[in-house]
Amino acid sequence: MFRTVDEATKKSRFEELSKTILDEAEAIDESFLDYEKSILRELRGKETPAQTRLTVICKPGIDFRPKEKPSKEKKDPKVAPSAAVASSSSKRPVQTNSYIIVVPNALTSPINLKNCEEFLLNGKYINAKDIADKNQNEVRFVHGGLRFKIINDPRKLPGSDWDRVVAVFCTGQTWQFKDWKWSTPVELFKNVLGIHLNVDDQVINPTVQSWNCKVIKIHPHKRHLDQTASNEFWAYCNEFIKHNK
Repeated sequence: MFRTVDEATKKSRFEELSKTILDEAEAIDESFLDYEKSILRELRGKETPAQTRLTVICKPGIDFRPKEKPSKEKKDPKVAPSAAVASSSSKRPVQTNSYIIVVPNALTSPINLKNCEEFLLNGKYINAKDIADKNQNEVRFVHGGLRFKIINDPRKLPGSDWDRVVAVFCTGQTWQFKDWKWSTPVELFKNVLGIHLNVDDQVINPTVQSWNCKVIKIHPHKRHLDQTASNEFWAYCNEFIKHNK
């Protein structure tokens, strides 16, 4: 097949035009390309990369471990640990002297200086009539880490020592409180613990029932119940000391 002159001419012109375009493209200024690259970098710098759960978890500087809850107690960094311990311990009352318990000064009373130690300290009740006279003015012992002094005549106490009186065993007779700092049952048992020890086969004095007193019963024959009665007293006494001394 033979080409015509016009077709050969067109082909020649097309080839010349293509070569011209290629030559012009190669002659583009390199500085213009550098400018376009700088614009492209600036645009990419402003882009916000898409985030997935994995990219967030792996992001440096982020810790997803559970944090400990801050303590409610405020610690003063200026206070040394030893000073903090001393401060907390200073709030607890320090027993500098013995607490005082008063028993009746009567041989016929269910409890007095002769049998109080056996009952209060050893949990064993012995009738005072069955114990020889010891000619003592007081009894001292330690119970539950606290020191106690038992007396039967608080009239000899200095005024400041009345603050150490924690319990009074009463007979039900108002003359027992004569010349005391608090000489009436109402006033007395507002300030100290009132205890009435009653042998179970005896009628409780009606006067005692009108006072602010705790009644502790002693069985006349069942000695294995004595410890329970003694423990009942100490429960009352410790509660009174906790809230009042």
